[in-house]
Amino acid sequence: MASEKLLTAAAAGNVATLERLIIREFADVEVKDDEGHTPLIQAARFGHLKVIQRLLELRPQLALNSSDLQGLTALDHAVEAKHQEIIDYMLADVTLLNFRRGLLPAVQKGDEALVKQLLDSEPSSAWLETCDARGASLLHLSAKRQDCPILLELLRNRAEVNRLDRYGRTPLDVAPSSSEAAFLLQKRGGQKGEDLE
Repeated sequence: MASEKLLTAAAAGNVATLERLIIREFADVEVKDDEGHTPLIQAARFGHLKVIQRLLELRPQLALNSSDLQGLTALDHAVEAKHQEIIDYMLADVTLLNFRRGLLPAVQKGDEALVKQLLDSEPSSAWLETCDARGASLLHLSAKRQDCPILLELLRNRAEVNRLDRYGRTPLDVAPSSSEAAFLLQKRGGQKGEDLE
């Protein structure tokens, strides 16, 4: 019962109730609702930075990259909801979270500034290997959307230009033909999946 109340307190931003439930009633901070949301995810979804900070103070070993049934983490939800204060907090200390997951929703939403911020916070080729459920890379997603600023940012960070998705398609395959995105990919050596060995 206390654990269920903890989910509600986190979603509502009620720090006092959250503290009481954790300290006095020993509520499980890893509890999940029917959609797989933890108190940390709830706080990120609804923009409650003070709840996130207090959760991490009370339970420093909290599973920070826990994901819900859709596979989204607290950072993913903060990105989706555009809670910049929470995003900034999570990015301020690169030891706090594995931020790779937050890059996917940023590319999907076409948020060029956030993509750049995420890539600059921890430059790593592992970031660029992030894929959606269909195996589409970040480059596939930006090529399909014809989001050239993000496409260029990913290419500058050495995203694999001929990476195949689960259907054997490269980013060039999903970019509309004769588009600027297709031109940029070809200029960087992009090929169609059928032309690769």
